[in-house]
Amino acid sequence: MISVYEIKKDAANLFSAMQMDEGGKTLIITKNTEYKDFIVQEGLKRLGMLLNTSVLSIDEFYLRYAKGSYKFLSDLSMRLIIKKIIEMNKDEMEFLSYPSYMDLIFEAIKDASKKDIDLLEHGGQYKKIYEDYESLIKEGGYLGMNDTAELDPLKIKNADAIYFIGFNEINKKLSYLIDMAKKLDKKTKIFIEEDFASDDLMAYLKENADEVHLDEDNSGHFEKLAKKLFNEEIIDTDGINFVRADSVEAELDYALTDIKEKVLKEGYAYGDALIYLMDKSEEISLTYMLNSYEIPINKNSVFNLKDIVWQEKLYADILANEFETNGVTLLEMINKYTADEMLLDKFKKIIAAIEEIYGKAISKETWIDLLKIAFKYEVYREKDRVPFGVSIYTADFDTLRHYKLIYIIGANMDNFPKSMSENFLLDNIYNEIGYDKSEYMSRLSKNLMKKLIKATDEKLTISYSAKTLSDSDQGASSLFNEFYIFDEENKINKWVVLDSLNAIEKSTSLATNPEQKKYIEAYKGLSKTKYPDYDEINKLRNEGEASKYNGKFENYSTMAKVDEFLNNGFSVSFLGAYDTCPYSALLGYIYGIEPAEVDMKARNIGTYMHKVLEIYYSNFIGKKVIYDEALLEKTMELIKKTNEYADVYCFELENIETYIKDFIIYDEERMKKSNYVVKELEKKIKIYVDGYEIRGKIDRVDEDTLSGKLLLIDYKKSSSTKTHDSQLISYSLYYKPSGVDIDAAFIGISKFDDQIETMAPIQDDAEEIISEIISGVKSYNFPIIKSGKKSDCPAFCEFKNICKRGRE
Repeated sequence: MISVYEIKKDAANLFSAMQMDEGGKTLIITKNTEYKDFIVQEGLKRLGMLLNTSVLSIDEFYLRYAKGSYKFLSDLSMRLIIKKIIEMNKDEMEFLSYPSYMDLIFEAIKDASKKDIDLLEHGGQYKKIYEDYESLIKEGGYLGMNDTAELDPLKIKNADAIYFIGFNEINKKLSYLIDMAKKLDKKTKIFIEEDFASDDLMAYLKENADEVHLDEDNSGHFEKLAKKLFNEEIIDTDGINFVRADSVEAELDYALTDIKEKVLKEGYAYGDALIYLMDKSEEISLTYMLNSYEIPINKNSVFNLKDIVWQEKLYADILANEFETNGVTLLEMINKYTADEMLLDKFKKIIAAIEEIYGKAISKETWIDLLKIAFKYEVYREKDRVPFGVSIYTADFDTLRHYKLIYIIGANMDNFPKSMSENFLLDNIYNEIGYDKSEYMSRLSKNLMKKLIKATDEKLTISYSAKTLSDSDQGASSLFNEFYIFDEENKINKWVVLDSLNAIEKSTSLATNPEQKKYIEAYKGLSKTKYPDYDEINKLRNEGEASKYNGKFENYSTMAKVDEFLNNGFSVSFLGAYDTCPYSALLGYIYGIEPAEVDMKARNIGTYMHKVLEIYYSNFIGKKVIYDEALLEKTMELIKKTNEYADVYCFELENIETYIKDFIIYDEERMKKSNYVVKELEKKIKIYVDGYEIRGKIDRVDEDTLSGKLLLIDYKKSSSTKTHDSQLISYSLYYKPSGVDIDAAFIGISKFDDQIETMAPIQDDAEEIISEIISGVKSYNFPIIKSGKKSDCPAFCEFKNICKRGRE
């Protein structure tokens, strides 16, 4: 009996789906050693899950052959051999100096093998690479699959149930093992990764399996986009951006500015962001800019073993070793950092593979180079989740799933496209055999984009540099053309927007020190952008009394900017800003003008308050909150380590911390006397009015466990808002279809007076109120203060230096 299940590479989903059979012996076969370690470590955490169970990588099955035993070539050994090939041919083929070529040769050889293409016959101008590869394979005693070779069936015969985990591609070894299990009538379950299985594997499984269970209703992007690589659906994702810059420095500036903006405006932490450098040589420039822009770096974001960061320490030990460095001494160094038998066993195999291919006489520098490959492709890894600062990455894409904000820098012809659609080695093979590539997107290209889209969800920015449009046509355009479908019915060209960079102009307002301003000034020579000129905005105003100004802009570029803003959707907070002062909503939300530095500090305090409450209350999901002084102190210290609040005065932090403490103590008592428990934090909502998308976020949702009633809580730094607050209106509209009973509370933490006033929903005319605001925006109506009364101007308006009324 063969059953197929589609699952996520997530411990909870995986082990839930596996439903381990009780009694008998179970054999789990994984696609590689990394996946094996994942299964073992996660399974052991779930008590008894791996009792009477063996876990093997498919590479641990050996061939039995008349002349002796020959093992399959593991992926790591294959990459080590490819590294040797690159070193042998680098002088003759300069392009091999690019880091991506190890992956490209690896994928080309695997693709050619998969299609039974003879590399020696069809190698073309790259034939030397394949000749050297074949020579090293034979020299090392490795044997490729052939008709006379058989896999050792003993492990299969002894098992009562066999599980295949994580396979995305079909190969001869996998099909041989599945066929063997089928012939021996073993209970066999095959688990494939959601969205990642190849068409060939799916065809094989559907032909051979007794039952196939696919997740038809999952939220993976790629399943939605698979019809034409990316279909119309991608337009709805609001966080995937392509940026064309004028220099690498401008790309970096764009990324750093965007990160800082999201931290200051949208409540992200610096630890949520990762900058992926396609060219490692740019790391020095990036590090300098991070320091200059006063953005903290996560120095711990290296590969981790069992959450212990010691990779760099190991390299330092190797360099400092006064004696000969060999496999034995290396294992002794590793023993200093871990006693984990599984990791030590893994390193024994890694060291054996390295010495088998490179011999015993290996220099310290070469050991470090080869170990970096092993860490990247073989060692169990988990990103350090301490939210310290921005991480810099130059390795593979697997770690992207841990971050919320991803920036791919330097996607130029020399770096990215070769590892996307332009694998010249594969192209060469296809040309030699007359293979029509127009109907096939290379496996490397497709899988990389799957990983990018799935791992980063909707917060992905890919940038590249080009001095001219001509350069861009020859540069990264091939990458971007992957996403342009030449089909009038389904084209998505409005997603492919290669905007001229506006980062330099924009980041000036975020400059926090003279060094940064000087750095920005050095790149002022870049192409000018059409970013709003603040003085020009004010010239559009009537020079007389502000009260006489009719508030309408007739300027075409301004109208276009407003139209674009509406079409892209907007936030609930914009509704509130417009309802108070349409002019400030125009400046702050539509034009994105940054407020004065003093107000940035106020925003930092607000962000700090929200972060503390969010992390503290996350410990009480499904429970009543209690006041735990030690936990609160730990939470505050954790957030302060991000350095996001370095420019906030100490007394301000002390004040807000006191207010937070008082509120939690009150909240504990309130919950004791009610049936409410904490249900959700940072709940994202979307509503649609007049065809426009409006996005919002509720700080906290409590639920009455008896009645099911919800209490929606939003924290304010100071006083709460008026009854007809735009948030309350939006919440009402969001929950109206479900019929759930709701109340809302807007809590001013610094003005808290030991009571929470709840507000009833405004459902009957909620849509009408929002529609009226949208109508004002659509008619380009942006007066100063909606009421027209100067007395209604906020005391601490962020735009008082721009607004004419603020100067009076």
